[in-house]
Amino acid sequence: MGRNRRKYDRRSRNRGIHSEKGVFSIVCSILSLLILSAAVIYSVHHRGNADVYAGSVGLVGVVFSLMGFGGGITGLLEEGTDRIFCIIGLSINLLLILVMAGLIISSI
Repeated sequence: MGRNRRKYDRRSRNRGIHSEKGVFSIVCSILSLLILSAAVIYSVHHRGNADVYAGSVGLVGVVFSLMGFGGGITGLLEEGTDRIFCIIGLSINLLLILVMAGLIISSI
């Protein structure tokens, strides 16, 4: 009876099953990073006198970060999937949200 029982191996338990919401979180963080980088480059190119378009592009980047943050949290709550993408996406999105909040607060 003991022969049929598989040994518990933590590393191979979830191998190959990544959370779709975790992948969504990383994709949103990459899009948000690209959008926010474009807004910063546009603002630097205009020597800080960028019009309202740079601000609206920055807010779109924050919306993508918030969506990715939510996807990362819901991906962490899934059972039976690998959570590494959720953790990476969640941390990048949180960092981007904090950077944008700091930029908004410091400009006011």
